Amino acid sequence: MIRAICLAVSLLAPSLASAMPRFAVQTGAPCSLCHVNPTGGGSRSAYGRGVFARQILQANLGAPRTGFPLIDPVIGDFVALGADVRAAYLHTIPRADVPEERARAAGLAEQSHTLFLMQADLYLHVDLAPYLEIYVDQGTYGSQEVYVRPRIGPLSLKAGKFMPAYGWRLVDHTTLVREPIGFGPRAKDTGLALVFDHPNLSAEVGMFNGAGPDMLLDTDRKRAWSGRLEGRLQLWKLRANLGVSGYWNESGEGDAALDSLRYGAFCGLGFGRLAYLAELDVVDDVEAGEQTLGYAAYHELSLIAVRGLQVAGTYEFRDPDTDLRADAFHRVGGSVQFFPWPNTELEVIARNTMANSNNPISRLLEVMVILHGYL
Repeated sequence: MIRAICLAVSLLAPSLASAMPRFAVQTGAPCSLCHVNPTGGGSRSAYGRGVFARQILQANLGAPRTGFPLIDPVIGDFVALGADVRAAYLHTIPRADVPEERARAAGLAEQSHTLFLMQADLYLHVDLAPYLEIYVDQGTYGSQEVYVRPRIGPLSLKAGKFMPAYGWRLVDHTTLVREPIGFGPRAKDTGLALVFDHPNLSAEVGMFNGAGPDMLLDTDRKRAWSGRLEGRLQLWKLRANLGVSGYWNESGEGDAALDSLRYGAFCGLGFGRLAYLAELDVVDDVEAGEQTLGYAAYHELSLIAVRGLQVAGTYEFRDPDTDLRADAFHRVGGSVQFFPWPNTELEVIARNTMANSNNPISRLLEVMVILHGYL
């Protein structure tokens, strides 16, 4: 039972310091409008925690005549605090018709349900001058993001430990274009990134140790590189985001040598209350001379039903190894997000996996209820 619960947590727990790219597509604005990090996620800007969270996102349910009290976590002129806390109920229902021994080995021999603290992040943003800022994000389960960022106009340099810019930084790290291809919540790395941030164009090129989140120093004298380019335009009432990204990490020596390459394209389309997100990635790994080529895809269509209530449907695909036909699988899901008051979100997610009948994850049903408080 404990193994099944641990698997459920790993399958469903969302990303720490995460972002909602659909909000950017809905508004046609860059992620940096609502977040201090130009790649999105983490601490919110004055606009994000004030105007967007209080006047646009929430349903204003049961608001007093004088309105909800203004909560602005600013200390003096230079320091702003923030937080994200998510508590969840997780329920997984295995339904694959496979031998019990195989299902048990995969942790899917029986139903599991548990309560889980999936996120508890505290943010500190110090804006020392128009030309310099310091950012600290301390999360649970080993998630940490810290950097100093000098700025000159739209150009800036991030130096510290942070997530390499790649694709859509989705709120759920278990989507098949995030953690399964190497961009989970603990995938922060120590390095430098040159950033260009403009309302119509964002670009980031980074150099990292590539040694993993638990290594203080890089000992193999090799580097990891990342790049992300996103353009935004509007045609009549259609808002469009188009981008490409890549990541390359060469590590290890001899039989332990690993050459990891990720590259792909992503897009977003917004029209009225509708928003569409898509991402397609190629995963090319060479380990000890043996190549493994795979693919991952993500599609999301969301609708603002009424103010404070959003519904979404998702489709995902993953083929870990194109030489093995039986390991490819699909996943469909749906979610409802309710923002009744400022700084509060209730979300219900359900998804079903479709795979080869011999795969223990075939017909796996997952349900999650999340209560989210943010500042």
